[in-house]
Formats: sequence, C-alpha cells, structure tokens
Amino acid sequence: MAFSQDNLVQLSDTFSIITGVTNIGVISDGISDSAQPRHIYLIDSGGDGDTGKKILRLLSELYGNNFVLQGIINTHSHADHAGGNAWLQTATHCEIWASQGEKAIIENPQLESALVWGACPFPEIRSKFFEAKPSSVTRIIAGGEKIELRDSTMEIISLPGHYIDMIGILHTDKQTGKSAVHLGDGAFGRETIAKYWIAFLHDVEGFKASLEKINAIHADYFVPSHGAIFTAPEALTEINSIAVREVETTILRCLKEKLTPEELLAKVADINSIPLGYIQYVLVGSTLRSYLSYLYRNKKIGFTVENNRMYWQAHTD
Repeated sequence: MAFSQDNLVQLSDTFSIITGVTNIGVISDGISDSAQPRHIYLIDSGGDGDTGKKILRLLSELYGNNFVLQGIINTHSHADHAGGNAWLQTATHCEIWASQGEKAIIENPQLESALVWGACPFPEIRSKFFEAKPSSVTRIIAGGEKIELRDSTMEIISLPGHYIDMIGILHTDKQTGKSAVHLGDGAFGRETIAKYWIAFLHDVEGFKASLEKINAIHADYFVPSHGAIFTAPEALTEINSIAVREVETTILRCLKEKLTPEELLAKVADINSIPLGYIQYVLVGSTLRSYLSYLYRNKKIGFTVENNRMYWQAHTD
C-alpha cells in the first residue's frame, strides 16, 4: 500500500514522521528560502526498494520538483531500517550517514544474517527480512555530534543495545524551538512489545542503559521506530523496562535446573506462548543468548560443559 499524506505527522515546521511498519523521519531544510530547493534528510528508509519508491513518491506529492533528497541517516543497519537505502541512493545519488559500528553491515548486509545465526547462514535467512541490499555509507556520525542545518539542528545520541552501535537523532527547529527525538529501536512501542514480548536485543545491559539515557532527554516528542509517538519518555521506557525484567525473571526461574540454550529457548517460548517458526527461532534464540551473556557477566548464572553440551544454571543463594 502506498504512503499518503495521511501517513504524515507534522511535529514541527521542519520535522515530520511518515508512519508505517517502520516510522521514517523527514527533515525539511531550507523552507525559508523559496529560491532554492528544499534539502530533505530521511531518518531510516524502510524495509526495501518498494518502500523507498513510496517515500520518494510522497515527497514529490508534498514538494513537487522543489526538493533534493540530500541524505538518509540510518539509526542502525537492520533491514527494516536500511532496506530502502540502495534504491534511493541509486535513484537520487543521496548521501547515507551511519555510525561506525553499523557501517560495515549496511555495506555488507550478509553480516547481519551471519551474526544473528552465529555462523554461515542458511538460505531462508538470506532474505530481505534479514538482509537489506548493500548501499554505500558516505559519512560516519557518532554520539555527541551536533550537525547544523539552515533551519534546524541535529544531535546524534548513542543508543546501543538493540544493536551494535545504534543511534538516535534529536532534531530541533531553530525558529520555534520544537524538538523531537527519533529513537530508532532504542525503545519499542506498546503494540510491538505486546505482539512480540521478547524484543530482539544484542546487548541487554546496553539496552537498559539506553532506556535511562532516553529518560534524561528533553524533547517535545519521542518517536520509536515501531509504535506511537509519545510526548514524554517515561511511559515508553517503563514498559520496555518491565518487558526486560520479566524476561530476566523467566530465564532465572527456568535455570533453577541445568539447561542447554536450546532447552531454555523451548521453555521460554512455551511459557510466553510464542510459536517458533524459523524467523522467531533465530531472533528469540539469539536474544536469549544475549540475556545469558548479560546474566553471566552479572554473576547471576554460570555454565558448565558436560557430555559435549553447554549447560547454564542460576546460582543458588
């Protein structure tokens, strides 16, 4: 289904969100200079080339020929965030900005499926769900960096946890002072948590630290990539914190007995009524191994290798 102007939520004169499966940020720069085309920056590009086409079509409806797609700012390299990069870069020659840690996967997307599987991936996870088409990152950006545009400013915020070197973008309109922070997957909306409960995490400790960082941000709007827009962060971060704590508690209860990671995955899926097709098997399995690493580092669990199997178990008090 094509994007329409009904998908567009205007948060300030210079910043909008195209709502959808993945919320796309739209920064419009140069609105005060009618003699020059607007410079448009996207925050993420959706899941594939078709999404990229729909975004460009919507921008043409909004601005006619009086705009240039200057760049795409990727919060991270997952395919539902960088899938439109390749088509848009080929069609418009736009720049692509990303953090150092996400650059390698944006340019070499097969690393994504290899990382989530932990080995050379089997063919079904070489699909567009896991792998975007490769695109060329033209600028490295990092947390703490401030970028001055004509009509607004951007501050890059480091939000690792969901993925290796994820970033958020705090955008402020110079004229009105209105601000909005695009969080990427630094926090998930209520609907996403309710649907999946165990959200994909690469680093549990990093994700929890990023939630605390989000709570300290001062902005008028908080935009998760998946879910509704918030005007304050606390409700958004709290439900994410609750979900993480609940997963931790479930794992520790299961690990009152020795279990292999495979046995733990089956138990946790059964407890949470999660039907494991191959996609959820890979994603939830990878996430649970991240929880094992986190709980082990925090001395709550230990492991042994017995009879050619690795077993994990909670420490007894």
